[in-house]
Amino acid sequence: MHAARTALLLTLLGSLLPWPLASADAERTLAPVYARFLLRRPGHASEPLVLVRTSDRVEYRYGARQTFEVWRRDARGGLEHVKAFAREGKLVRYTDGDLRSISLVPSWPSLASLIDRDTLSAGAKRRPAGRFQGERAEWLTGRLGASAVRVAWLPEIGLPARLELSGSATSVRLELLELAPCSAELCAASDEQALTSIDFADLGDREHDPFVRRFLAQEHAHSSALVQHVH
Repeated sequence: MHAARTALLLTLLGSLLPWPLASADAERTLAPVYARFLLRRPGHASEPLVLVRTSDRVEYRYGARQTFEVWRRDARGGLEHVKAFAREGKLVRYTDGDLRSISLVPSWPSLASLIDRDTLSAGAKRRPAGRFQGERAEWLTGRLGASAVRVAWLPEIGLPARLELSGSATSVRLELLELAPCSAELCAASDEQALTSIDFADLGDREHDPFVRRFLAQEHAHSSALVQHVH
């Protein structure tokens, strides 16, 4: 199971950049897209990451769909979150109320862009970066605590083409390999019906389930790692 690793990856990517994007970019309705990335970290095998973005669904796929995460929003802006583990045949489902109870309420643009644009602050250096995957890009460079951060941002797409974080404790490189408009095949939802669904609110009643014990332990490790990263 890779719950801690993948959840940490998403949260790191969702809180890395301390800079504002143009207001027009932040307010733009992001078009449906299929994006395939490669994550590199020292001491770890390179890890593929696929982002599928539609108007009401954002899905992250890891590896050959052995693990995936889904975020959905309803007409009122409420969120539902699913963490799925195909090898174990299980998924954990969070309702909007569950997410609010644990203070996990990311903005939709941050989920759709891998970057939490609502928390960005002034200070980035900007310069043109040519074109990535045929799209206009700009470099944003700055610092996050003791780490240097550099991002090749695609303003028309609302995604990073490249993200580099380097410091004494953390080194991450994310590179966009493929970008395509959504099609029925590329952006088809991963199969949740084939997996046993466990409601987040019921985890406490299933603490003797080996899967639940591992899931809770890894979620705790993930939370501890985030605290160390932030501080």
